[in-house]
Amino acid sequence: MTSLSPGACTQTHTHTHTHTHTPRLFLPFFCFFSHFHTYVLPSFLCVDVWFLTATVAMRFTVGSRCGYSPNLTSLTNQFNRSERLRKWGSVGSSPGVPRIPRLEAKSIAILHESPKVLLAGRNHCNNFDSNQYMLINKATKQCMLIDAADDWPDDWAAFIASSSLRLTNIFLTHCHIDNIINLNAFLSICGRQQQEEKMDGEGRGDVDWENGESDGSEKIGLIWCAAEECWVQNFGRACERYRRFEEMHLTLPMMRRNLYTPRHVKDTATFGLSDPGNGRNGYFRRKDMLLSTATNRASSFIDFGDGVLLYYIFSPGHSPGHMMLHAPTEKLLFTGDLLFYSKVGRVDLPWATGARLAESLRLFEAMPDNTVVLPGHGRMTTLGRERRENRALQQCYQRQEIGQQEVSVGFNEGYL
Repeated sequence: MTSLSPGACTQTHTHTHTHTHTPRLFLPFFCFFSHFHTYVLPSFLCVDVWFLTATVAMRFTVGSRCGYSPNLTSLTNQFNRSERLRKWGSVGSSPGVPRIPRLEAKSIAILHESPKVLLAGRNHCNNFDSNQYMLINKATKQCMLIDAADDWPDDWAAFIASSSLRLTNIFLTHCHIDNIINLNAFLSICGRQQQEEKMDGEGRGDVDWENGESDGSEKIGLIWCAAEECWVQNFGRACERYRRFEEMHLTLPMMRRNLYTPRHVKDTATFGLSDPGNGRNGYFRRKDMLLSTATNRASSFIDFGDGVLLYYIFSPGHSPGHMMLHAPTEKLLFTGDLLFYSKVGRVDLPWATGARLAESLRLFEAMPDNTVVLPGHGRMTTLGRERRENRALQQCYQRQEIGQQEVSVGFNEGYL
C-alpha cells in the first residue's frame, strides 16, 4: 500500500476545486490559504481551511446577489418556491409565472346572494393561484372589485356590461404582485368601456379634458393603504423576477405622485403645466381613497349604498399595509392573504413580520363562527371551521393562554 504525502493530497484536493467561483474580493485571501496550507498545514487541516474559505465566499456572494437587504426573508425566500412556480423555471434561473392560457380560465360564478348584495368570483384566476371577487349592490347596480389579480379582465368587463353594472372602486387588500398584476388592465378595459357608454353625439366622452383622462380610468377609485408603498415602488422588480415583462414597464396609478395632489391640478390650470407621461394636462384622481392604519368600528367603513356598510380592518404581518374587508350584515370576510383554508399568511417575504401577523389573527375573536372567509388564494371556508382545524391559528391562542407576551408566527408554507 502506497501512502500519499501531504503535498500530494493537497494538490489533488486543490485540483478538484478549481471550478469554484470565488468573488474577486476573496481572491488574495483564497490564494494565500491555498499556498499556506500546501506548505505549512498538515493534511488533516486542509479540508477545514477549504471549507472555511468557501463558506465565507459563498456568504458574501449570496449577500451581494440579494435584491433586498440581506436578512432571513431575502435569503430563505430563494429556496421557498412552490412546485407551481418552480415548473416554469429552468435550472439556475428564477421561475416565471406566465399569464394563464385563455382556455384554462374558469367561469365567473355567483358565490353569494342576499336581498341587497351579490357576490361573484373566480378561483385560480392566474398562475399565482389567486382568487378574484366582485361585490355587487343589487339596488344601485354599483360594483367593487376585490384586488386586481385576474389575468383576463375582459371577462369581467363583459360581465359588468351584460349585467348593466357600474364599476366604482377596486379594493386592494395589499400590493403584492399577485394582487395588482393586472391593475392597469382592469382600469383601462373597464374604464374605457364605461366611458364609451356615456359618449355623446359628437363622439367625445364625458371627460374633463383639463383634469381628466380620455379612457375613464380615473373614475374608478382605488382603495388601498399607503403603507403598501414599499411594494408599489418595487412592482417593476417583482415583474422582472416572475418574468412578466409586459407589465414591468407600466406605471401603476399609485406611483403618479403629481397626479394625486390638488395643488398639481391648481398649478396646471394657473401655469399651464402638463404631465409628460400623460400628454395632456394632469388629472386628479378624486375617487381614490387612501386608508389609514388606525382602523376602528366607528369610522373605518365604506358606504356601499342601500344601507350596506363595508368595514376595512388593518391587519399587517403578511404585508405592512394589509387590509381585510368585512361585510357583517352579509357575514362575508375578505381576508386577503391573512387567513386561508387550514393555513395562515406567509411571513418569509420582505417587510413581513410574524409578530404582527399573530396580532392580526386575534382580530377574528369578535366575529361569529358562521362568517364566510373569502381568502385571496385557495378555497372558501368559515371562521368556525378554522378555529377547530387550523393548527397555526390555534397555536397563536395557545401561546397567548400560557402567558407568552410576544406571540409570533414562524416560517410556514403558503401563498405570496
